Amino acid sequence: MATHPTIQTYVQDFLQLLNKVSDDKYGVQPVMDFLIECRHDKQVLPMAEFITILKYKKPFLFYTIKSVISSQSPLHLIMQFDMDYDVAMNRLGIAELQLYQPSN
Repeated sequence: MATHPTIQTYVQDFLQLLNKVSDDKYGVQPVMDFLIECRHDKQVLPMAEFITILKYKKPFLFYTIKSVISSQSPLHLIMQFDMDYDVAMNRLGIAELQLYQPSN
């Protein structure tokens, strides 16, 4: 029986993704792949928090993804999520220092 990733695993994967991808056209596909993977998980994942942090930390990626997805895409609704940045960071248990740290 395959084990499903925990929410904390998704948070760690999100942090690694933000640390790895650049805020340019080359980062679009990996971020979209991550969001699609999250959307397919049956757990309730912190999508509003992910999108808010993406919007503030990788604005080019956020706006590029938002502009290229169809209004019929399930990602369209997810990209509309917004909340206070500090609240998003607190809910995920992320310290500002954890962003942009070298991956091990």
